[in-house]
Amino acid sequence: MAQNKKKSKAKGKGKPPVKKAGKAAKKSSATATAAAAVAAAPGIVEAGALAAPGDVLGSTATHKCGPGTFARDGTIVASLAGTVQINDDVIETIREGRRPAIAVGVEVIGVVTRTNRTNALLDLVAAGGAALDFPARATLRREDALPPGRDASNLDLTAQFAGRDLVRAVVVAVDDAARYHVSVAPEGMGLVRSA
Repeated sequence: MAQNKKKSKAKGKGKPPVKKAGKAAKKSSATATAAAAVAAAPGIVEAGALAAPGDVLGSTATHKCGPGTFARDGTIVASLAGTVQINDDVIETIREGRRPAIAVGVEVIGVVTRTNRTNALLDLVAAGGAALDFPARATLRREDALPPGRDASNLDLTAQFAGRDLVRAVVVAVDDAARYHVSVAPEGMGLVRSA
C-alpha cells in the first residue's frame, strides 16, 4: 500500500512541471504579445495633422486626452474628424472650419426628423444661404407655425410635416445650449419639398 502511494505521488510529481511549463509558455506568449504591442505602438502624430475618428494619435504614457479624443488600450484615439492640436502634454482634435453664427432672424433650411402634435424637430442643413458643416438641431413649435393672432391650439404638426420633409424657417430664439427655435409663420417660409 505504501509503495502504491509512493508510486502515485511520483506520478503526481511528474505533472506539476508540465503545468509550470504551460504557465511559462503562456507568460512568454503574453510577454511577446506585450512586446509586439509596444513595438507597434505609434509615435505621436504631429500637430496640424488631419485625423479621422478611430485614428491613433499617441500614447497615454506620455500625453493626456483632450477634447475630441479618448483613451483605449494605452493609446489616445481621435473621436471626431479634424486637426490634431498638442498643447503641453494634451492631445486634442479640433473640427475643421468653424460653426457659422446662427442668430435670431437668420433664415435656415432643415430636414424634419421627428414630429408630434405640438413640435417638429429639424436637422439644420443650411443657414443664411450657406451649407452647415456641423450638425445643428432646431425645434418648431405649433405656436410658431401660424402667423401671430391665429389660434394654434388645434393645429396638429403631424398633419403639416412628415419625416424627411425639407423646411425653410427663420430662427426666432437661441437658448444657452445653442438649441434653435424656428418659425415658419413669416411669408415665404414653410415646406420646401415633401419627402
